[in-house]
Amino acid sequence: MLVISAESAPLVVTGWLLVAALLGAFTILQMMRRRVIPVTPMVVAFSMGLGALMLFPAPLMNLSSVMLLKWFLIFVLVDMLLISLAIRFQLRE
Repeated sequence: MLVISAESAPLVVTGWLLVAALLGAFTILQMMRRRVIPVTPMVVAFSMGLGALMLFPAPLMNLSSVMLLKWFLIFVLVDMLLISLAIRFQLRE
C-alpha cells in the first residue's frame, strides 16, 4: 500500500490531477485534429482521472488548489467522452 506523508499529500494529489488533465487535453487535441480516437492516451487519462476522483481522500480533494484541477479534470473527461462519441457516430455515416 502506498503511504503518502501529510506534508506532501496536496502536492501529490495536485500533480496526479494535473498529469491526468494534461493527458486528457492532449487526447482531445489529437481527436479534433486527426478525427481519430487515440485509445491508449484516452484509457490512461480516464483511469488516472477516475481513480483520483474516487480514491483520494475527501479532505485532500477539498483544498482550493485541488478543487480547480478537479473540476477541470471532470470537464476534460466528459469532453473527451463526448468528442469520441461524436467522432464514432460521424465515421459511421
